[in-house]
Amino acid sequence: MMDRPNYITLTEYFKGEASQEMIEAVTSWQSENPNEFQDLQAIWEEYGSLAKSFKPDLTKAWNQIDERTSNSDTRTSNTHWLVKVAATVVIAIGMGWLYQAYTSSSNESPRSFLATNENLSINLTDGTSVILSPGSSLEVAEDFAEHRRSVYLKGKGFFDVEKDPLAFEVHLNEVRVLVHGTSFQVAEDQGQTEVIVKEGVVTVQAPQKEVTLVANEQVSFTSATSEWRKTGPVSENQFAWKTRVLTFSKTAMTDFARDLGKYYEVAIEVDEELVNRQITTRFNDQSLAEVFEVVQVTLGVKVDTIGARHFRIE
Repeated sequence: MMDRPNYITLTEYFKGEASQEMIEAVTSWQSENPNEFQDLQAIWEEYGSLAKSFKPDLTKAWNQIDERTSNSDTRTSNTHWLVKVAATVVIAIGMGWLYQAYTSSSNESPRSFLATNENLSINLTDGTSVILSPGSSLEVAEDFAEHRRSVYLKGKGFFDVEKDPLAFEVHLNEVRVLVHGTSFQVAEDQGQTEVIVKEGVVTVQAPQKEVTLVANEQVSFTSATSEWRKTGPVSENQFAWKTRVLTFSKTAMTDFARDLGKYYEVAIEVDEELVNRQITTRFNDQSLAEVFEVVQVTLGVKVDTIGARHFRIE
């Protein structure tokens, strides 16, 4: 007995867009399985309209199926099986949409992503997840996951790389970050590249230089001078743009002002008399005004506004 044609073939057949080869495959299978074919065809006639406006949201599709089947007057004792068949059709629609999206974009080189006013989460085809900071962009190589796993970054991104024998490469101008499976952060700004490793091992390459980093280490590279600077340990606040959390434990005021300024993209000075003071606190997605209010109440200090994005703690 013939196996049932795959979901894409069935979808194309019911949509009337099948190739001659697909038509022959479905027709041959139909002759041996007339009852199952009739059931699929009936379900398609009921739910096939989803294909015209399909968005890849299977939960929504399931809810539509459940609502229609629960309210139908034509339910039979085999409804449970028909619901499964309906789900198959919905999945077929989804697979058809994904197939079309893939084939229509396969000629585009490379695929591009741009984070505008907020962080952008991306799931690559190899299972790797990427988060881009606002204003950052990522381009994916045309042959990604086939012969290489190469992406091209501008700005800042956090990568959680799926393990694979095929190396994963992040290119930033003349710097290349090479891994096989780990999580790390990469940022490039005005000729300076910074790589911070959260888990695993990362190799950073630049002209005539290579540095290997392990968890809790970071390196910065300046293009103009070809200077490398490797440091550690890594502060969790360096990932705050992604987590929205800033944590301080007996932190010197100068370090506090540095991390705060970097996160909110402002300049913060500290009065000389306060440099030896320490602060322990935690902020979770709070505004800068709320943060300054906590600092003033907690430490009994004053925050002056010097300019639009320039402040002084004294």
